[in-house]
Amino acid sequence: MILAAVCSVAAMVKAGAQTIAGSAATPTSALPEAPGTCHIRGVVRNASGTAVSGSHLSLASSSGKIVSETVTDSEGAYNWDGLGSGEYILSVTAQGFIPAKYPIRLPDEGGTAVMDITLKITAVAESVTIIASEKEIAEAEVQLQEEQRLIGVFPNFFVSYQWKAAPLSSRQKFKLALRNGSDPGNLLLVGATAGVQQANNSFPGYGLGAAGYGRRFGANLGNLELGTFIGGAVLPSLLHQDPRYFYRGTGTVKSRLWYAASRAVVTRGDNGHNEPNWSGVLGDLSAGAISNLYYAPEDRNGARLTIINGVLGIGGDALNGIFQEFLLRRLTTHTKGRAGDASSGLD
Repeated sequence: MILAAVCSVAAMVKAGAQTIAGSAATPTSALPEAPGTCHIRGVVRNASGTAVSGSHLSLASSSGKIVSETVTDSEGAYNWDGLGSGEYILSVTAQGFIPAKYPIRLPDEGGTAVMDITLKITAVAESVTIIASEKEIAEAEVQLQEEQRLIGVFPNFFVSYQWKAAPLSSRQKFKLALRNGSDPGNLLLVGATAGVQQANNSFPGYGLGAAGYGRRFGANLGNLELGTFIGGAVLPSLLHQDPRYFYRGTGTVKSRLWYAASRAVVTRGDNGHNEPNWSGVLGDLSAGAISNLYYAPEDRNGARLTIINGVLGIGGDALNGIFQEFLLRRLTTHTKGRAGDASSGLD
């Protein structure tokens, strides 16, 4: 702000002023107020130096009374003439800019004050609504599920703590199955299971020693991969069913127990409704049937082994659901979602 006061003549003497001798002078208050001898001019610009036309300017006295108002022209210029001396407040407003106020003092001897003004742009608070596709939401949820581990070691990927989770695409179902089947935690569990079988000489047809352990390890690994891919990816993709267990977390113990156990034979379809769990049941039976191909000949029993393994698989799914509902969430790290607040209707 540059204030340049150029002194000018304080008052102009009226030509032909009449003086009547012997008569009283006219009271000062009755005379028309003479224009002041001070002026204000300037240009309103933005931070980049561009003129801001249409800016509204008001000039108020020190008492707050508006003395004059004006608007900048197309070049951002404004001016006031005939102002009296004294202190003023210059206020500037313009759409999209922060209102500004400047104090000005006009000298008694008159003159012109040059007041160039730079306005700052108003900080605009934008509200942006991002609408993600159902596939993108599901992908984000799967990434969260892949962080879930029992005691921080064993994967617990096929559990959703989001009751209203987005349905998985076929690609996402296979991705989750591959992630689960290749996880080191599951491979460690397979090895431990084979060790227990070795110690108990389960499936004696495999024999003992390192070779026997290796065969048991391979058989258990085959069971894991077959069960994971057939029941968790292939059939769910073909039948449009969700292979995950959806943690409920609310309700009476009895209702939660029934819900958890029933998930072995009832599942959520990709349409969000409950339906027979053909993926899980057929997956367990299929895995049991295929296991006949790699079990030792002495331990194969045709349809009997298939049915036994299939029934054991279904029973294991029911037991897993109960554990998931009442115990495993407390042991699972990086759980995301609600603590349970399932909708009352489990259609």
